[in-house]
Amino acid sequence: MMLRQTEERIARSRGNELDHFAICGLSYIDFALNYPSHYRVMFGTRAENSYFSDELKPESIPVFKLLRDKIKVCREKGLLKPGDLQEMTLAAWSIVHGFAMLRIDHHLPTQGMDENNLRELQRTVVLTLYFGLRPE
Repeated sequence: MMLRQTEERIARSRGNELDHFAICGLSYIDFALNYPSHYRVMFGTRAENSYFSDELKPESIPVFKLLRDKIKVCREKGLLKPGDLQEMTLAAWSIVHGFAMLRIDHHLPTQGMDENNLRELQRTVVLTLYFGLRPE
């Protein structure tokens, strides 16, 4: 579900590869906010030797691969600085995952913020990630 929604947003986008990279992060956070229970099943802690049927297997691997592919394309086009692809992908995923968890667990200081302010904050987090990865 998360992968499909992200791919659909990218397909509807008129943007470039950098926009697609941003869509991956924004879509990830949106999914967590819109489906927190499903998100927790996908990315929460699992007991050792836990078993998921094929229908319930987490989408984390394909979502990670999509993010990695978008980072790779951006890097190849000079939109992101050179670096270890796996490390860059883990950094990007960690940032959006952390923000998503803080939002769904109500750990962000949001007093006085409306939905527009929160969406702008979400976008700022994703853009800050880019600014850290952009070429000098």
